[in-house]
Amino acid sequence: CVAHSASSISNIQQIRTYGGVDPPPLLDATWHETELAIIMLDNNFLEANDIPDTNSLHYRKLDVVDGHEMPKFGAVFAKDKSFNQLAVTSNLIAVGTTHGRVMLWSFKSEALLYEISLTNGVVTELVFHPSGEWLLATIDNSSAYQIDLESHSVREIKFDIGENQHLSALAFSEDGRLLVVAVDTILKMWESDNWHLLQEQRVPVKSIQYLQFTPDDTHLIMLAEDKVVRWSLTENEFAIATDFEAIPNKQPCLMRNADISPDGSLLMTTDDCHQYRAWDMNLGKEIFVPQLDSSRDRPWEILEFSPDGRFMLSGSSISGWLLHFVYQPPVDK
Repeated sequence: CVAHSASSISNIQQIRTYGGVDPPPLLDATWHETELAIIMLDNNFLEANDIPDTNSLHYRKLDVVDGHEMPKFGAVFAKDKSFNQLAVTSNLIAVGTTHGRVMLWSFKSEALLYEISLTNGVVTELVFHPSGEWLLATIDNSSAYQIDLESHSVREIKFDIGENQHLSALAFSEDGRLLVVAVDTILKMWESDNWHLLQEQRVPVKSIQYLQFTPDDTHLIMLAEDKVVRWSLTENEFAIATDFEAIPNKQPCLMRNADISPDGSLLMTTDDCHQYRAWDMNLGKEIFVPQLDSSRDRPWEILEFSPDGRFMLSGSSISGWLLHFVYQPPVDK
């Protein structure tokens, strides 16, 4: 058979820059689950006489242009000043607002299906459950709500977040059974079907920036300060934590965001030193630093592989967005 090996990756090529000298702020972006289409929230991108400070929800589908797959502009779903967070399934697009609302559109018909008002505050996290049956939204990094997509009912979820604590990251397991949340420097693992707390684990760091399960649900990847940490999971419990080995003699940089390739072999990260960094998931070590867009003056806040693993999207609220081609030569096994 033919497989991709992370250690064989020798190049990541930047193929598209959007925005030029003065790019529009990119608030959030993600890939459609099954199609090579990028769903975007950005600010005032349409034309110079557009309404100032209006955020646009739209998509760009990758089409072949001159032999290369390039993102071509698609439909505008809506424009609203309060758009803030984004989540996508194969047929639904959900947007959270700065006024505590969640709005849902049909990807196929581009129609607004309904909207739900949760509470006053900013929607800070918006994640579909892997089953596609419900949606989790957090407000001001403190309160959380489960939204049933069939009945439109809303249930508040108690994550035991103290008055002076905040929720800094969360992640569902790929099979949807587990949810891990980071409350300051405490990891909490919950069963998502009954919200039973399975385990708490205090982490000896100052901050946790990001959480993601590996595709096979055997490990949890955590960005903590300037480190990449991999937790092994045994019978729904945190077991052993291992720090990934960084390239020696590098300046410590606060990790910003990450994503694991769909085949689980490669981890890409961004940091406050404006670097992309590539890590071999099998070896547990950094393998190279792609030289991409080093002129930008802002760390990339958005980083996500395409569903087929061939492309990587990155973006920020200042520097617009970039699309990268991920070169992974096949290795015979």
